[in-house]
Amino acid sequence: MSFLDLLSCALGGIQVLWLLSIRQSQQEAASYAGQAHSMQRQIAEALAALRIAQRAAAAKARPRPQQKTIEGLQAAFALTGVDTVTLMSDGRAKPSGTHEMAETRTWLAQVNRPLRAVVNCVALGDYFGKHYAEFLQKIARDDGTMFIGR
Repeated sequence: MSFLDLLSCALGGIQVLWLLSIRQSQQEAASYAGQAHSMQRQIAEALAALRIAQRAAAAKARPRPQQKTIEGLQAAFALTGVDTVTLMSDGRAKPSGTHEMAETRTWLAQVNRPLRAVVNCVALGDYFGKHYAEFLQKIARDDGTMFIGR
């Protein structure tokens, strides 16, 4: 066998190995794509289940007369994966007065800093009395979110 024949045979072998390598890489890539698609579907199903659980928990929540604003916010932020909270309140401080307002704003700032949840404030009733509207507006402003009142 001549040198050229040996070289041709070696090159043919290299070409076969190269093609096998490409085919194996394509098969591995297809397998990884299938796994990624499966994981994506599992994540979507888990998120859907989480949303259903959050809706069920929210449906069970009932406002209590004279409930402190901070208690309502604590219940909302206790839910897993909270990204938006809608605070509906007249803004009226309970017996502890302005202390509760300051405590609520401080607590909310600390808890929400890492979460960056949107806290929309909806003012209900006669919230323009005294400093009620100001309290809700400050909560909305602290979080860079929205205050709605009429």
